[in-house]
Amino acid sequence: MQKIIGVLSVIATAALSIALSAPASAVTPQRSLPAEDQLFTLPADNVQSPILRSVQTSDSSWTDVGVGHSFDNVHEVTGAAYDPITHDSYFIGSSDGDWFDLIRVSTVDGTMTKIGEFPASYWHPGVLITNTGAAYVMSGGALFPLDLTDASYGEMIGSGASIGGVANVYAGACSLVETTCYVIGQENSDNNSVVATYDVATGAPGAPPGVLPVSFSYSLQVDSHGILWTSTNNNHLASFDPADPAGSYVEGPAFPPGTPLPSPNMTPRLLLTTTAQSPNLSDVAPADLSLPNTGFTPWTTALGTFTAAGLFLIAFGAFSARSRLRFAGSRTRLVLLLRDANARLGRTESSHRNSSR
Repeated sequence: MQKIIGVLSVIATAALSIALSAPASAVTPQRSLPAEDQLFTLPADNVQSPILRSVQTSDSSWTDVGVGHSFDNVHEVTGAAYDPITHDSYFIGSSDGDWFDLIRVSTVDGTMTKIGEFPASYWHPGVLITNTGAAYVMSGGALFPLDLTDASYGEMIGSGASIGGVANVYAGACSLVETTCYVIGQENSDNNSVVATYDVATGAPGAPPGVLPVSFSYSLQVDSHGILWTSTNNNHLASFDPADPAGSYVEGPAFPPGTPLPSPNMTPRLLLTTTAQSPNLSDVAPADLSLPNTGFTPWTTALGTFTAAGLFLIAFGAFSARSRLRFAGSRTRLVLLLRDANARLGRTESSHRNSSR
């Protein structure tokens, strides 16, 4: 018995020793993406042929979607955005800040198409597309309405001093199912990233920016449950709740090895799509098939049609039966009349015979 106890003691001591020697900085498990959403990445810098990749958030692994596409003067990719109305996705490709192209990308097969060119006077952190399909481009410290068909944009929105109250904006994103838009960047010298809400219609900043425990986040997306996703300067996929950026911050596994990181702004750019429907869009809600001004739905209409047909058949049957009964009564009376006439005729003929004798 003592030998057995001794063996168990050794095993327990070894197990405890292994547990204590495990690294304290184990990778934090990442949040799960909503089932109706899908996350993609695009390479950030030193881009020869941009390629779209589908991301598995549990381990930050990715799978190529299609093949890379070569564009003249495109060596860097900035913020991408998904249009929940047309289901198209877009990103900005640039050449060292001297040339900016609006490029449409298919998340089905990775096909990329150049739409048009932006003026090269300012750096463009990315495209914003709201849940109603309204598009904007961030340029310098200003926001402009964007035409996704030709890359032209309208008059500046707001003062142009900053976007969302953030002095240096690196990326932005709008919820695909709600009206809220966000920007991420830096506003002071401590290099911590900040995130803020932003009214794209008026240019007014929202709530005071929240500070993240990470610096230089150059990508931002919003999932259909309102969680924000970003890529960090140490090449990790991170997520957080905008209501409590620091307290809810989760930094998951790093992206696959080999991703070029010569500087912090070369972390992968994220793109998030969703099949979730916006509750604010009456124009994209399922078609209402009820009949106008009657309150009848297709089912009640069909039921009414069958009921009317049944009543018609019953009425027709009753009418036919009544007609037959009327005809039968008329026939009986006719037979009686003929019999009576025949009897009278017989009596008349008999009286004529008797008088002739």
